[in-house]
Amino acid sequence: MPQTTGPGAPTPDLVEDDMHIAIKDTQHQLGAMLVRARKSFRARAAEIHPELQPMGYSALLLLSRGGTLHQASLPELLDTDKATVSRLIKQLEGLGLVFRMVDPDDARAQLVSLSAQGQQRYEVSMSVAHQLLVDRLSQWDVAEVRRFAELLSRLNEDPI
Repeated sequence: MPQTTGPGAPTPDLVEDDMHIAIKDTQHQLGAMLVRARKSFRARAAEIHPELQPMGYSALLLLSRGGTLHQASLPELLDTDKATVSRLIKQLEGLGLVFRMVDPDDARAQLVSLSAQGQQRYEVSMSVAHQLLVDRLSQWDVAEVRRFAELLSRLNEDPI
C-alpha cells in the first residue's frame, strides 16, 4: 500500500498533477468515444433508410424506449426546436417509420409512434449494434465489463 503521509509520500501537488493527467486522458478517451458514437449513429441511421439522418435515428430510439410520445415533448428530448421536430416527424412518416395520431385526450396534440416497419428496422439495427458490442466486450473479464457499466452509469448520473 502506498504511503499517504511522511517521507516518500506523494505531495499534494504531485497528486493534483496525477489527477489532472488522469482527467485529461479520460477527456481524450471520451472525445474519441463520442466521435465513434456519432459515426455509429450515422451508419445505423443509413442501415434503416439511406435518407435517415442521425437525429431521425435518435427519434426512433426515443420512440422505441418510450412508446407513443407527444410530438410536443420531442424538441426537449432531442435538444432541438419545434420546427425541426415537425420536419423530422414528417420525414419519418414519409419513410414509413412512424405514424402520428390525434391525442384522444387533447385533440390539439399529436401522438407519435413507431410503425411496424420502423420498429422492425430499428430492432434489426440494434441487434447489429448489440452484436458488435458483444464481440468487443466478450474479450474482457466479466468483472471488467460490470465495472465499466458501473462507471458509465455513474458518469451518466452526474450532470455535465
